[in-house]
Amino acid sequence: MKLSILTATFNRGDLLQRLYESIIKNLKTNIDIEWLIMDDGSNDDTEKIISNMRDENKIYIRYLKQVNQGKMAAINHLMDYVRGDLIIECDSDDYFTENAFLYLKDAYEESKYEKDLYGLCFLKYDQNGNNIGNEFKNQKTTMFDLYFKELEDGEKAIAFFKDRRKNYSYELEGEEKFVTEARMYHKMDLYYKIKCYNEPIMICEYQKDDDILIYGETCKKYIHSKIKNNICISDCIKDRNITTENNSIQILEDETNLVGEHNFFDIAVSYYICSKIYKISNEEFKSALKDFKGLAHRLEYVTTKDNVEYYDDSISTIGETTIEGIKALKNVNTLILGGMDRQIDYSNLEDFIIQDENLENLILMPDTGTRIYKELQEKGNTKKCYLVNNLEEAVKRAKEVTKKDTICLLSPAAASYGFFKNFEERGNTFQDLVSG
Repeated sequence: MKLSILTATFNRGDLLQRLYESIIKNLKTNIDIEWLIMDDGSNDDTEKIISNMRDENKIYIRYLKQVNQGKMAAINHLMDYVRGDLIIECDSDDYFTENAFLYLKDAYEESKYEKDLYGLCFLKYDQNGNNIGNEFKNQKTTMFDLYFKELEDGEKAIAFFKDRRKNYSYELEGEEKFVTEARMYHKMDLYYKIKCYNEPIMICEYQKDDDILIYGETCKKYIHSKIKNNICISDCIKDRNITTENNSIQILEDETNLVGEHNFFDIAVSYYICSKIYKISNEEFKSALKDFKGLAHRLEYVTTKDNVEYYDDSISTIGETTIEGIKALKNVNTLILGGMDRQIDYSNLEDFIIQDENLENLILMPDTGTRIYKELQEKGNTKKCYLVNNLEEAVKRAKEVTKKDTICLLSPAAASYGFFKNFEERGNTFQDLVSG
């Protein structure tokens, strides 16, 4: 039997050694091991640490590196190199129990000819030796049934049969970097089952008693009663004031480069951490906040030309982020929309556009721009709409129609693929066009 271990890692060089040592301890099982590692754009000493492991020549390690694309894309890419009979994913901050590979080997030998299976499912323990969730009730089940019928509320470790796993992947949409594993599991559940073993093969780091969970209002109903130290940051915010147990601060709009309610939420989270945990003074916090700039291509101010301000929000690939962008800037007169059509629902964005009093001009690019235009007209839209073929035409039209002393915003609400390499290229092109 050959086991393929897949690890996506980002700036976790200090933790990889522990995972490596847990693999080495399992070599007594006498199975063939390959460890495939995708470095997701780390800038720490990950590469050096893995090089040292490879120099020991104890197991086969294949190390690859990609520009940061997220864990799911990393695992998808690693699947191209898999040679094992069983495939198991292990995060860089997790590690194997001492008998993990023995359990895997025995389960594989018992089940390898059972064609109705896509994987073997095992328990995960926390660092204190506690089961993360419940023991299995049924020997064979699906992941859907496990969580929604058998009411599992913890995590499990799955080892996939290569021949089945090779036919599936984590289906990312547009420029997404994460998608829940459940999407792939659900598709596999339609045709196969998992076989369950009440043996622990993986140890995971989870919240400790003194850890703190910070969340927003919409997450309140999901917070588990076992989480002792939890803070709803929405309860700490009133107008431009942030109040914690022992501290409070007022952040005026001209004291930060970050605009919008969603960014003020992030400021509140940062303030809570800085003031409560790191004991940073209000003066130090305000000083750092004043100099802090947000993400490139996220409501990024580009230039002012002919008394029109231009903002680049190319990172916006869904309707909700475009809505937040318009709300944050407040004085958007012209909106540039459109990109790859993933068939997502734009009804909320369309309703917002119709109701916004400041927004007068919509410049709509293929492919989603055409669909949004048709749907807006069906809803009785009265905004001026301009259908264009590309971003160059969009910027040219924006310069012609945008009112002075207002804002032109590129916030496509769609992925860039098919028109640009990525949202960064789209944003950079926009900035060149408006500045030229």
